[in-house]
Amino acid sequence: KYTVSDYVNVIHDHCPDWMELHVLEIDRARAWMALDRVERTVSVSRRKRLRTAIDAVYNWGVLSGRIKGLQGLPTEGFKSLHKEEEK
Repeated sequence: KYTVSDYVNVIHDHCPDWMELHVLEIDRARAWMALDRVERTVSVSRRKRLRTAIDAVYNWGVLSGRIKGLQGLPTEGFKSLHKEEEK
């Protein structure tokens, strides 16, 4: 079982530039580019782990009241361009 801290570490490993951004600056375009980059340069499983981490941190932030004004998760709607490789 992972903690929020574990998920933040995953995000930090793959998206270190995000640590300097306000949470609402991380939009779908930025998240989708990061997911696609990780999938192309590392692996499908790491991309899935990153998406899980992003979703978990955002869900925790919303539920805890730390994130307000969010119009959906930044990973929402992402579709892999390499779907056949995931099977």
